[in-house]
Amino acid sequence: MMGLRPRRHTDTDEGLDKCFALSYYGRMRFIHNLLPLLNQAVAPRVVSVLAGGQERRLITNDLGLKEHFSLLNVIDQTTTMHTLALEYVAETNPSISFLHVYPGWVQTDIMENFFNSKYRLSSTLYQILSVLARWLFLPIFSLVAMSAEEARERQLFHTTSLRYPSARTPQSQSSGQGEGHYEPAFECSVPGNGVYRVTAKGETVSDTKVLGPLREAHMPERIWNHTIEVFNEAVAL
Repeated sequence: MMGLRPRRHTDTDEGLDKCFALSYYGRMRFIHNLLPLLNQAVAPRVVSVLAGGQERRLITNDLGLKEHFSLLNVIDQTTTMHTLALEYVAETNPSISFLHVYPGWVQTDIMENFFNSKYRLSSTLYQILSVLARWLFLPIFSLVAMSAEEARERQLFHTTSLRYPSARTPQSQSSGQGEGHYEPAFECSVPGNGVYRVTAKGETVSDTKVLGPLREAHMPERIWNHTIEVFNEAVAL
């Protein structure tokens, strides 16, 4: 739901689209700045809740979407860049495990807030969507979406479970359920790299249909270099 906005930029003071900044640049900035402390921790882990497992096409010649900005492009771009950036960071920080999590539908007020927001595609269209949302979509959404409490519990599991080891940690960990009891580690994005794409069902995925060609084109490194360039430009203002 990060992209429910008009097809135009709403820029930060640094000239970055707010949606792009919140979904990608801001998170990567936190990770980048915290790496020294994370590498000193006993069992460091990064959990970023966005859209793990939903990776799609990437516009490789315009990573920041300066020339190809649109609603769908922002969603696809930030999701795919997210995973590939984490994979690159994991290569140089093998003691840290990284989770890119897709939470699925959660019962929050995000939909209602959107239809009450200032972002109206047009007055007539907004009124139609508002009526449909309030009388049709929102009731259905509340039935199929998980509760916020369950979503919190899932993220706590992702944060604390021993089944997401880093690249430097053995791939089978004691579960804490008694001596000699072990549970297998979940499947990494790339075998043994310490990065996990977690779906709404709590499963991990490692398909290479979308990300495989991008890895072969060295996009993880290119994406991270682009990210650092954006950071440097922002702090220089």
